[in-house]
Amino acid sequence: MKSMLIKTEKTFSERNADVSVFRLNKLLKNYRKAQTNVLTIAVAMSIVNASVSLGQSNQTLAVEPAELNSEVSTIQPLPPLAVIEKYLPQPIDQNTFPPSLDDAKIAYIWPAKGVLTSGYGMRWGRMHRGIDIANKIGTPIVAAADGVVTFEGRQRGYGKIIDVRHIDGSLTRYAHNHRHFVKLGQKVQQGQTIAHMGSTGFSTGPHLHFEIHPTGKRAVNPMTYLPSRG
Repeated sequence: MKSMLIKTEKTFSERNADVSVFRLNKLLKNYRKAQTNVLTIAVAMSIVNASVSLGQSNQTLAVEPAELNSEVSTIQPLPPLAVIEKYLPQPIDQNTFPPSLDDAKIAYIWPAKGVLTSGYGMRWGRMHRGIDIANKIGTPIVAAADGVVTFEGRQRGYGKIIDVRHIDGSLTRYAHNHRHFVKLGQKVQQGQTIAHMGSTGFSTGPHLHFEIHPTGKRAVNPMTYLPSRG
């Protein structure tokens, strides 16, 4: 019986020893893992700090290479810091900057032959935003300058109307037309026949109502842009 008790006590002691060893190994493993993380962070911070310049002293921090134990994995160097100047606004090179549209000059021509029957300004208590050129139905109407057709169709009092946008951003309008020969989006050249004179819309007889709209502005007096009639 005594020998059996001794054997039992040894077995119990051995179990306690096994538990103690297991706990000790676990603690050592956690300690080594924590030590590895700390060393990894320390080395990473050293690399970052080595790239930072001291603004006040104009000196650069220097860090000696760290010696890692065999349990620390190899650390890849951090990418270089971005060059701030690369992302800052750069001065504009005036030599390559496109000229303002306002600087471009358009030499308009008269859009139709006929009699000038109405000028720009107040008429019958309303603003007349263009000039009227009267002639017989079917008289050719030409583009006053090169451009692109931005509207072709009907529009209330204007009747059948064509708008042409020009290279300087200005717009010319041709209204009360009888027949159109261009379509929306079509490029036209100065002097090209785009319509025939008519009397559509609010009109008392066949004529062309012609307007000039400078860039971003309302209609102005076309007579200040058209050449003198010889």
